[in-house]
Amino acid sequence: MSTESRRISGWPALWFWSLALGTLAFAAAAAMTIGKLVALFALLLCVLAGLRARAWPQALLGGLIGAGAVCLFIGFLHLSYVPCPAGPQTLAPGESFSCGGFDPTPWLAVGAGLVAVGLVAYVLYRRYTVPLIVGANRPGAV
Repeated sequence: MSTESRRISGWPALWFWSLALGTLAFAAAAAMTIGKLVALFALLLCVLAGLRARAWPQALLGGLIGAGAVCLFIGFLHLSYVPCPAGPQTLAPGESFSCGGFDPTPWLAVGAGLVAVGLVAYVLYRRYTVPLIVGANRPGAV
């Protein structure tokens, strides 16, 4: 049995590459904190994906989906974003006020776009390149 015939293909390969490259994108985004620890795990996942899963087009589209998932994760973490007012705030005794953070809108928009492009492109790839199964339910079959 050849190496190519033992590789994972189809949707499982796409999800494997999405996990591997998404973890790598998370390691890059979190490089200032825990990214260095995650990077070793991410590289191991990428090597395993390269050895076990089919690369074209699953790696490319899985990278889009994985990076989009990381953007969505960052966006969801910052949903409690409150912009800071322009002037000073006057607080009564015992009151507290906090503001700032990242605006989640761009992260959510980019993440949703990347995931959508990756999924739609893979569905179109599967629709137009996977050979049809010959069966009795085919129109005109006897």
